Amino acid sequence: MALPAGWGQTGNVDEYEARLSNQTFIDKDGKKGKSTLLVVTNKRSGDFKVYENNTDSKNLIYKNVTDPGSSGQQLVIENKERYNAFFTRDTASAIRNTTIQKDVKARTIVIAEDTAKNQADKKALEELLEQPRYQSTVGGNNSEPVTTPVEPFVEGADVVLGGITDAVNADGPNSTPITGNLSDLNIERKEGTFGKKESLQYPISIPDGLNYDHIQITVYAYVPAGLGLNPTAAEDRYKNAEKSLGSVTLPMQPNFSESNSVDWGGDMLNAVQSGLGNLALGAIGKVGDGSFAEAIKGLVTGAGELLDTGFGDPTTRQFIAAYFAGQAVNANITGRTTGAVINPNLELLFNGPKLRTFSFSFKLTPRNADEAKIIRQIIKFFKKNMAAQRSTSNLFLLSPNIFKLKYISGFGKKQNPYMNKIKPCALSAFNVNYTPDGSYMTYNDPNNPSMTSYDIGLSFSEIEPIYADEIKNTDDMSY
Repeated sequence: MALPAGWGQTGNVDEYEARLSNQTFIDKDGKKGKSTLLVVTNKRSGDFKVYENNTDSKNLIYKNVTDPGSSGQQLVIENKERYNAFFTRDTASAIRNTTIQKDVKARTIVIAEDTAKNQADKKALEELLEQPRYQSTVGGNNSEPVTTPVEPFVEGADVVLGGITDAVNADGPNSTPITGNLSDLNIERKEGTFGKKESLQYPISIPDGLNYDHIQITVYAYVPAGLGLNPTAAEDRYKNAEKSLGSVTLPMQPNFSESNSVDWGGDMLNAVQSGLGNLALGAIGKVGDGSFAEAIKGLVTGAGELLDTGFGDPTTRQFIAAYFAGQAVNANITGRTTGAVINPNLELLFNGPKLRTFSFSFKLTPRNADEAKIIRQIIKFFKKNMAAQRSTSNLFLLSPNIFKLKYISGFGKKQNPYMNKIKPCALSAFNVNYTPDGSYMTYNDPNNPSMTSYDIGLSFSEIEPIYADEIKNTDDMSY
């Protein structure tokens, strides 16, 4: 068992604790001091408590518990005076408390994962991850498994959690600026951003022995690729199936297709542009060496030599003069005076890849009340996961979730090798037609007046292009 650094088990088999020493407080009279905070978390319930823990006392300051009213989290202050002393006297303290809230939840998940020895422990872990207050931790901006905390809880040191340091010296509060790489920031999402993890299927009942192909759409929290020349590929960012936020399984439709394209375009480079381009390259090279004056001088001199010698005969020089005159007034002087144009050396050049798009349309007709409920859940599933997300402060908007699509064969329940693969996608458009049969109709059921049918349309766009080395020489269709 590998617990996070600084954490140990209490006398309760489900509880683990860590100490934060030398934490500064400012009491109601303005007196400053230092004390130790003790954090105790329960790996099953997800509730945790923060104590002031000195040698002769242990006072509960506050606890974080499930709010039965909203299914979110509730912070219950047990000692208002000490809570204000530690967490509300200055900006640094506010940052510290927010960071404790976030990082204790992250470490609770790590502990629950590392100590899941039996089926009951694994079930408790699943229930923990389904709590709204913990889903913001699982699906945060880094969205990777929370099994390697950024920094440990360190005995006898200032709080160092999640890359945010809070230090208060003897002369008064000193809030250390938040620094580091942008990719290290973990912006908290509003509670309720991630719904309950669901595996939805339409139709809900399949006759025994009937094997049919279907499309499986799985959702993941968006993970940035990062900076640099080698950003993390989309497939690598979303390859861990255990981190999915739910899935929908739908039957195959009559029309499935793919379209691959790249961006090619015409480009022209005539003799004058070619000559001046060579001069510019030389000048830019001198600027890179720090010889700015020499670069300007060489550019002017080189341009004169090009006109004098590069286009040697008088007729050509006269043609070039007419060409530049036409460029100055934005008119075809050479064509009007000579009936000729300079050879543009037109060539088709590669400009870059293009992203593939995929569109699907499904007709969902409920045959009973249970199936009508599933259809409503499927529609809400797509609406929720394609929507922009808000941070707890409303200062940031975060990327919607990402979808992985697979064509699954009814034989073997594996990806159909005779159809194309699809890279992780963004759901760019989702349409619902509540009257696909041309008139408004609902079932005659006062308890469940469902529409008799729904049409849904989905437009997906892959988040990165296809490259030649990714199309393998295997028996399947690859990308």
